[in-house]
Amino acid sequence: MENQNNKVNYWMISTLIFGFLFFLMLGVNILSFRSSGKNDIISPRPLPTTLPSENINYPTVQPNAEDQITIEGQIDCLPHRETTRGVTLECAIGLRGKDNKYYSLQGLDQQDLISGALEAGQNVKISGVLTSSSDSRYDTAGTIEVASVENLD
Repeated sequence: MENQNNKVNYWMISTLIFGFLFFLMLGVNILSFRSSGKNDIISPRPLPTTLPSENINYPTVQPNAEDQITIEGQIDCLPHRETTRGVTLECAIGLRGKDNKYYSLQGLDQQDLISGALEAGQNVKISGVLTSSSDSRYDTAGTIEVASVENLD
């Protein structure tokens, strides 16, 4: 019977200690929040309103044959333009041409990327329209609006 009382006392004391520590930490956090002067609750910015896609008329431009280019190279991650402040680890899929220039790719079929039909390191021939790019994040020679992709592997 005495052993049973010792167990009860042990659990009561440990519960009281954990309860005291919980309320102590809660009080410390409340006091530090009040003394920091940042009482304003930061609310998220409202999401921008978007128009339904059926109301947007995208122009369909058929490129001339002389506007089309064909570049052979390798599917690769685009290099970051600014590397002095650190870079993130995301991989923007692009093309590293045989001329060692990088091109961002617009209009790739996302299912080809997801399924693995197109993957980094794969040799391809891409045809499309090349436009100059003012992308501030990646160091590219331009953007190719992809018309076709041919696997060379």
